[in-house]
Amino acid sequence: MVKDCEIKMPLYARYGGPWLWLLDPGRRSVDVCRLDGGTWYFAARVSNTDHAALPPFDRVSLDVGRLWSFRTTDS
Repeated sequence: MVKDCEIKMPLYARYGGPWLWLLDPGRRSVDVCRLDGGTWYFAARVSNTDHAALPPFDRVSLDVGRLWSFRTTDS
């Protein structure tokens, strides 16, 4: 998350990306930020198994719990 906040957020702002989703597998959460006038604003947070319609795709309900159901082949 530190890399996302320190590196990606300024890049998105520089190139005009108006929305940023920050996924944190450790907390099992999604934070949504909105860029307005060069400043990032917190828009939403969902966690664990919440269902949510997150901007800018708020016409679609997302099952956030499915984001954390992946398995790695490293085990």
